[in-house]
Amino acid sequence: MSENIDIIVEKLITLLKGSFEGLKGVIKDEKAGIIVSGGLDSSIIAHLSGAYLKDPLYLSLAGKDSLDKPFLDLLSNHLSHKIEIVDPQSFLKDDIDIVKEILEKEGIETNLMQMSLGLGFYLLASYAKKIGLKYILTGQGADEIFGGYTRYKNYEGDLKEYLKLDYEQVGRIDYKRDCAILNHFKIELINPYEEKQFLEYALLIPSELKLYKQNETIIEKYVLRLVGQKLGLPEEIVWRSKKAFQYSSRIQKILAAYLGIKI
Repeated sequence: MSENIDIIVEKLITLLKGSFEGLKGVIKDEKAGIIVSGGLDSSIIAHLSGAYLKDPLYLSLAGKDSLDKPFLDLLSNHLSHKIEIVDPQSFLKDDIDIVKEILEKEGIETNLMQMSLGLGFYLLASYAKKIGLKYILTGQGADEIFGGYTRYKNYEGDLKEYLKLDYEQVGRIDYKRDCAILNHFKIELINPYEEKQFLEYALLIPSELKLYKQNETIIEKYVLRLVGQKLGLPEEIVWRSKKAFQYSSRIQKILAAYLGIKI
């Protein structure tokens, strides 16, 4: 891939917009929700959902001390739309048991991290079901595709191949877990970053444009940040550091305390 970065950014936006044009025909007049955290990945999806989908609803898992709250406020103002907040402490023991059963059935580990991710998504899906949503859109996949995790910064091998392998392995687990939980509620999962044309193009982008070195600092997901900037997202969201869902929402801390696990 020899295009300059401006052309790549425009191509990514064109592909995403094309995906949303297609989604209009799939979702039609059904109710769709977008799970947001105030981070870059989901904010781009939320922005495009507002432009292409009919009356989308925005959902977030955020406790009273959530790290996401200031960014959710910024996103809500940007979208001119309220974001529905789901309390990460609203689970019951039965909910934990159901999530564990779902993960086990899918062959996914039931360690604290996976249980936290699964439970958080379960609470959001449960709320989505109550308000009649048929589809859920997320920003999943972007971290593996565009190099959002800290471990990528220190990798000394072929980073492009490593990202592709990580997407195929780690990303598939995330997709399988989220699909299984939504299937429990008869809701369909849509991950626009994982749509075929977008994914194939994005995986070909040079890794130095994903983890961009600037004054001895490595900026993860650099080219995707430029996409967010081009779309007009708030700068605070565009350049926000990566915060994993289970930590920023506080769901892992809350679940650990409930289970008596020290972290």
